[in-house]
Amino acid sequence: MTPRRAGFSLVEALLACALLGLALVPAIGAFRAHLAAIDRASERLRVERLLDARLESTAARLAAGGADMAVSGSLPEGLTVFEPAPEVEKHGEFSLWRFEVRVSDPSANIALASRRHLLLPPPREEQTRSDAAAP
Repeated sequence: MTPRRAGFSLVEALLACALLGLALVPAIGAFRAHLAAIDRASERLRVERLLDARLESTAARLAAGGADMAVSGSLPEGLTVFEPAPEVEKHGEFSLWRFEVRVSDPSANIALASRRHLLLPPPREEQTRSDAAAP
């Protein structure tokens, strides 16, 4: 009988490589799916941040007494913003403003919209006098 040599046979090595391949292919597929989900979430976050910023700036503009519309259209980052004219409804001395902002990213196929309501008290008399006295 010949002494057995230490090591693996060619069949054992091929079988080990095949099993390793069977384990790595799903792991790589899952890794790729997670990376795609991260990209999608970052695109959505970018759209949400712009939507929140536009809502806050519109609320601040209305609270300061300006009812002029913000610029709608395409931005250099590839996002599209649409802001319809705000609606106002009088409730006694108070004004109820309804405004909406829509932001979309056509390249990522994401579109978000949000509507807010803002109840504003009447302007104080000091403020109206100072506005009238300004040249």
